[in-house]
Amino acid sequence: MLLETKKQFFNELDSKAKKIAEIHYSGNNITIEILSTIKELYNSANVEKTFNDNFESAYHQPITSDLEFFIARIFHWISEKNNLGWKIFLRRQFKKNNHSITPDIRIDKENKTIAILEIKAKAGWMQPYLSKTRKEKDIQKGQKEHTEQLIKKINNQLKKYSDGFQIPPNKVYMILPTLIHVSRVKGNEKYEDFKKTFREHSNLPEKNLIIFSKNLNLDLAKNKNQPLDETNEIENLIKDLQINA
Repeated sequence: MLLETKKQFFNELDSKAKKIAEIHYSGNNITIEILSTIKELYNSANVEKTFNDNFESAYHQPITSDLEFFIARIFHWISEKNNLGWKIFLRRQFKKNNHSITPDIRIDKENKTIAILEIKAKAGWMQPYLSKTRKEKDIQKGQKEHTEQLIKKINNQLKKYSDGFQIPPNKVYMILPTLIHVSRVKGNEKYEDFKKTFREHSNLPEKNLIIFSKNLNLDLAKNKNQPLDETNEIENLIKDLQINA
């Protein structure tokens, strides 16, 4: 029974991914649909809170694995719809020189990797990597070494992907739905500033940080009516992979 219920959940998520691929095939923006589905994922993660018979749950389950599956299936269906010949690997381990590499999503074509996608449901833990204001505040608090180690750790991870799969560094992408947990730091940073800081720390093009919304206050985990202010960055990524794969 539980297996069937779980399977039904993933079938529904897969159906949404397929619908999004069809919307993309028709030439329309898909980011709105992606953001809407992520909101649904957060709502479903809150189901524990509906058990209120002398029972309380403090927080929702993480949605990261569901989000990774959802995005992976979007790329699968886009490939199927456009006859691109992509093979999608979700959290599949790859061993090289006795070291294991497990990217969130790997896209191959003709047995060659064409892109690595790192999915971050939230980025609160990596604020200094994307926010210059947070980095400066942490350094002022005496956390310079910790901050530098964090930045180095993330860069090493990205480099491990490009080295391990023998692809150019600019074929490694980071996907983050919103910047709510980065922009909450008090400062005057704008959307473009976070992209610039990403470029400075990663040495990757700004376009390699894929954000779904420019609304810095958009919290998809909260059931509020907020402007989505969607970007077209995921569409640009798909177009780039289609042309340059």
